[in-house]
Amino acid sequence: MRCELGAGAVLVIDSEDAHLPPEVLAHDPWLLSEITSPGRSPTIYVGVPDEGWTGVGRAEWPSLEDATVAIADAVQEVLVESRAHWAVAFPACPAHPGTPLWPKMHDGTAVWTCVDGAAIAIPIGSLGAEARTS
Repeated sequence: MRCELGAGAVLVIDSEDAHLPPEVLAHDPWLLSEITSPGRSPTIYVGVPDEGWTGVGRAEWPSLEDATVAIADAVQEVLVESRAHWAVAFPACPAHPGTPLWPKMHDGTAVWTCVDGAAIAIPIGSLGAEARTS
């Protein structure tokens, strides 16, 4: 069984959505390893360098999409509470610069949605490509 939490982390942290220097968020490659023990819950630690590990998530999600939304939410929380990225819109809405997009489920898919209007629903992991085609 594939570690859905790890796959969700890749969509949020390593994809084109991030638009952040790689040193801003840290994660371990072991998150992508196979889960061999039944009932084992994966854990992710999200941190900002020089501020320690400020976000921890541990749970079982019904799907990769649910895990991805939870990770995106944790990453946003860590960033807006960090000294270096205080109040940064991450990720910023392509239609409303300075306004953050929020992660949520939409028709069974993990998406970024704009707080200023529900018309924007960009699948998490494809925001960078969407911004280039807009």
